[in-house]
Parts: sequence; structure tokens; C-alpha cells
Amino acid sequence: GGRLVTTPAFASPHADPWAAELVDLPSLHAGVSEAIFEVVHGVRAAAGEGRGQPAQTLLVLGAAGAGKTHLFTRLRRRLGPRALLVHVRPPASSEITPRLLVGEILEQLGYESFGVRQVDALVGGTLARCLGEPPEFPRVCLDQLQQLPAAAREERIETAIERLLERHQRLDESYLRRLLSVPFATAREARALLAWLGGRELDPVQAARIGAHEELGDERLVSALRTLTVIAAPTSPLLLVFDQLENLIDPRGDGHLVHAYGNLVAELVDAVGDLVVAQMVIDTEWSRGLLPHLSAAQRTRVEGRRLTLGLPSPE
Repeated sequence: GGRLVTTPAFASPHADPWAAELVDLPSLHAGVSEAIFEVVHGVRAAAGEGRGQPAQTLLVLGAAGAGKTHLFTRLRRRLGPRALLVHVRPPASSEITPRLLVGEILEQLGYESFGVRQVDALVGGTLARCLGEPPEFPRVCLDQLQQLPAAAREERIETAIERLLERHQRLDESYLRRLLSVPFATAREARALLAWLGGRELDPVQAARIGAHEELGDERLVSALRTLTVIAAPTSPLLLVFDQLENLIDPRGDGHLVHAYGNLVAELVDAVGDLVVAQMVIDTEWSRGLLPHLSAAQRTRVEGRRLTLGLPSPE
């Protein structure tokens, strides 16, 4: 017979945050995960009442091996599809730019989480809410629209777009149109759409497939992010998890990667809004290698609410 190979839950230094199997011990870090759930629910409730707000930031500090990536998988299990989860590990030697962030978000919106592709949860919930259907069942709304003749479906989507643009004057209309079309596209079109929406360069065949004459320019990246967060917030707010922020500590010691990260978070708080940013970092590295390189304005935005993970006990 074969032998059963088991991996201890916390053995891997780079656990896969998108693993389908989830080993969870609910009592472990329960306070931290509840605090994050509470902030996500707060963003959803405020957006549902038409109140936009700055991005809510949380700083999760803990020792190495305290289970930070394990926390992400729990958030996925408990929140999906009522939140869109995106896990970002900063590259070790280059800045996290708005383009890199938009690319990561759109790539992970294409992932399935517990049976529902995240972009389908976003679009289905948004269209349902605009068309007076129950937003808790995004797949039902998409299936109903899918069964309509193409012209009737386009008319319903157009109605939803008009309602969104009336409510939110600062949306990027062409970005919104392409985003809402993803679930109804063929597999090849959907791949090209997600790549364009993620700010990636398309080859000529892909570009022709979706009628994209130019790529998403740098000047549109913040409005693209704002369009995503604003339409997602009332049904499935974006929860952006930056993990292993200690990667930003540069051997040169000048702190330019940390400073660029501080600028990015400040932009998410001040210019984008309507999302939750959870940041995970080893506590000693935070105080020694990151904090000294943040300006006072960056620090207030990055630190937000501080939460601490203790190491799991043997029990």
C-alpha cells in the first residue's frame, strides 16, 4: 500500500495562502481574526449606506512562524465570497508600485475560492445589488443574466452601469464596463480582459479580442483601483493582505523600498479608500528595519490599528 504523507500545519516557511486544504484551529489567533472580520463588516455596512471612507489599515505583528499565512487562509474560509481576498508578498529587491498591485489584485480575482471565482462574486454581487436582486447569491444573478438573449443582458448591465455612475461620480467608466463583462466572456476573452484590467501589456491578438487600443496608462491606475474598491465595498469589500513586509528591508539600508511602500499605503488610504489593508510583519523587523524609514504621515497611515500574534502553544 501507499504511505500517507502529512505536513505539519506550520512547517513550511512559505505556506501557500491559496491552498484548497485548510487546517484551522479556531482558537489560534481568534482575537486577531475577529478584529479583521469586524473591520471588513464595518466597510461593507458603511458602503451599503452610501458612506465612502478611507482605507482601514491594520498592522499584524508576530514572531516568525506565528501563523500569519495561516491567518489568511482562515480569512478566506470565513469571508469568501463576502470579501475579495488578495495576498501580496513584496518582491525582495524592487518597489511595490501601483501597477504591480493592480496586477496582483486582478490575477487573484481570477482565482477560485471555495468554489466561486472571486471576479464572479464581485460582478454578480454588484449587478444583483444594482438590479434589485439579493446580492448574497452572486452566482444566481450571473446565471439568470447568462440565460437572457445577448441584447437583453446588455440592456440589464447598461442599467446597472448607469446606476453605479449616478451614485459614484469618480468611477472610471471604461474600466468598469470591462470589469463587469468578465463573467460573460469566453475563457480566452476573460483572460485578456483580466490581463488588461490588471495593467499588463497585451499581445496584438489579445488586444484585438477585447477591442483594447491601448494599455491601462499609469495615470489611470489609481482611478482603476478606486473603481474596484468602490463597487466591491457594499457586497464584497477588498481585503488586501501584505505578508512578509520584512522583504522590504534592503541590504543597502537606505530604506527606499520601505518609503515607496509607505507612499503606496498612503495613496490607498487617502485617494482610493473603501477597502481593508492588513499588513503582516515580524515584530522585531518592524521596529528595527521598517519603522525608522517611514515619515510621520506614512507611519500614521501604515500603523492604523495594531494587532499582535502570539506563538502557538504546544497544546
